[in-house]
Amino acid sequence: VLAAAASQHNAELSNFGRGVSTLLAQVSQPPTSSLAMLEILSRPSASPSWRLRGCTLPCLRLVAYLSQFDGGASMAEARGPLLALLRDPRVEVREAARPIVAGFVRLHGAPARAQLLAWADASASAKAAADEQHAGLLALVALLLQAPYDLPPWMPDIIRRVAGFL
Repeated sequence: VLAAAASQHNAELSNFGRGVSTLLAQVSQPPTSSLAMLEILSRPSASPSWRLRGCTLPCLRLVAYLSQFDGGASMAEARGPLLALLRDPRVEVREAARPIVAGFVRLHGAPARAQLLAWADASASAKAAADEQHAGLLALVALLLQAPYDLPPWMPDIIRRVAGFL
């Protein structure tokens, strides 16, 4: 299904594959299935095809959601592919991964926020390549999305870091 969604030779097949992929991501899954889904998604999320990598995002969104119900067993495993897609060479994939990373951090609270902040600092360093800096900036923006109508005590530091990119 993901290969059909990533097809660039047949637009109709690609649209059909994307639709099926989205529907599959919405099927009710038991929380314990998230580790198995991560194992299945590991190969396409590391594919050389950016379209295929992007097509894994709806399924990863489901895994990120389910990871809150399994007692944290799959949190670390879900975090890896999400951050890898946030660091993707294609800007389209990075931009599509940002809201999923934001939701993942919102679900897992302060520990996930601290981990993402440390990851963003490492990625957004002045010595990093432009793609890496963009990934770090997207991670900081994902943190800003945690409280769009509020200003928690940790937010001003994130705003200052984002302002450094202007």
